[in-house]
Amino acid sequence: MREAGQLAVLAGYMARRTLRSGSHALAAPMIAGLVAALFLPRGLEAGLGEDVARMVAPGLAGLAAALAGLPLALLTVLEASTGVYSHLLLSGVKAWRVAAARLVVNGAFTAGLSLIGLTVLTLLYGYPSLSEAIVAAPLLAAAAIGLSGAAIVVTYPFRSPQAASIAATAAIALAEYATPLYYPASALPGEALVLAMIVNPLAPAVEALRSGATPGLAAACLASSTTWTILALTLLARRIKDAI
Repeated sequence: MREAGQLAVLAGYMARRTLRSGSHALAAPMIAGLVAALFLPRGLEAGLGEDVARMVAPGLAGLAAALAGLPLALLTVLEASTGVYSHLLLSGVKAWRVAAARLVVNGAFTAGLSLIGLTVLTLLYGYPSLSEAIVAAPLLAAAAIGLSGAAIVVTYPFRSPQAASIAATAAIALAEYATPLYYPASALPGEALVLAMIVNPLAPAVEALRSGATPGLAAACLASSTTWTILALTLLARRIKDAI
């Protein structure tokens, strides 16, 4: 109970830091994701037909989460370089607790943004349908959490926010367009599809929104998200220890 209480206090501290120091950076992905969810399906319907809009729309639900992963990961680089972590360590807090608190906050923000995007699409356009959204929403939230961890892993080798930003931007673009977020999974050959489902936790979650949740898609999403989260916790705790 004591450890859980300390983790909750740390998570609250990290959340306040995120809102105070990173709110301007989070505003961009939030606005971009909501604008895409509001207007792109209608444009696709008018220009290419409803079938194309229905195929692309599920990927838009994860767009805000993918974009939010970047500034949240950069915030960990900035916190390490500005002495935030060293201050916490010197006050007696263990590195893994600080890392866990930061991951909880990052995951909550990314999951929340993805679910907002999903709600907008369901209410405005009806695809995915309400029943499909309810079934697949937990997978989408889990995928967003895993993606926030993946962004931390990608930025770990870098000590400057500028270098980390370049690496994370490239990784997010690769995950967004090289995996089946905006096109059907059947467009990829077998080996490439398996790799996409393993590397990008959003891919199986989006496919679940597109064609229905299955045990295989759920297992792929949860396995990928869990792997990225464990890697992020390990590497972020190491970065925090190195900050002192």
